[in-house]
Amino acid sequence: MAQGGIMVDMEAPVEEIQLTASVVPTEDSAPEARAVQIRFDLVQRNPGRGIYRQFAICDDECLHILEQVGRQKRRYRVNLAFLDAEPQKQFIIARLWIYLATAALCVTLVLTLLSPTTVGSELPIPLAPTAIVAGAFSIVFLLAFIYKSRLRLCYRTRHGELELAELLWGRPSRRRYHDFVARLSGAIRDAQRGYTGSLANALAEELREHRRLQEIGVISSAAYEAAKQRILSSHGQTEQRSRASPG
Repeated sequence: MAQGGIMVDMEAPVEEIQLTASVVPTEDSAPEARAVQIRFDLVQRNPGRGIYRQFAICDDECLHILEQVGRQKRRYRVNLAFLDAEPQKQFIIARLWIYLATAALCVTLVLTLLSPTTVGSELPIPLAPTAIVAGAFSIVFLLAFIYKSRLRLCYRTRHGELELAELLWGRPSRRRYHDFVARLSGAIRDAQRGYTGSLANALAEELREHRRLQEIGVISSAAYEAAKQRILSSHGQTEQRSRASPG
């Protein structure tokens, strides 16, 4: 069907892939499809958070992802040509815990300042021991803030701008992590250079990729609609530039 000038056949079959034991299995694989081989991969674990992720770049020019967070597990693949080669670095701040730590620290300071002036008074709650307890809570909240805050690296789709791959910063080692990021970004650029279609076709195919990911439950319907609007907007801008260019 046509959407915003892009001809997209949403009913067209998408190639399915069955992975060998040496490759991350995907939920949308089919028994009759060919197997693919890993070119390079990365396994990341954070036992404290219950996170396990495996990323594999295979000879089908896709990034295969196996992710388990707590009891939730999902497997999927993304065409490398539709990813942005420049990942987004983000520092996630656990604001709730820093607010609690700050509040507990303020209470501790106030109680500490007031406690000398209340010596011998008949207050039902002694201020000095209460200040110690509040100080202990501030330390606990501060540790929770440090534990919950994290640095992450996200790969988004090129025009839909949806985050589809989140890497834990520096795991399992900085050398292994940086090596994989460099290889993944290089593989994305190679896939994009190898694409021979027009920009309009690339946008249409990226839209189909988002639709496929929405159908297998990787992204929500709302996320798909937002990505679709961005892609159609990019297509409209491309058409305007094409009409404005001479000749």
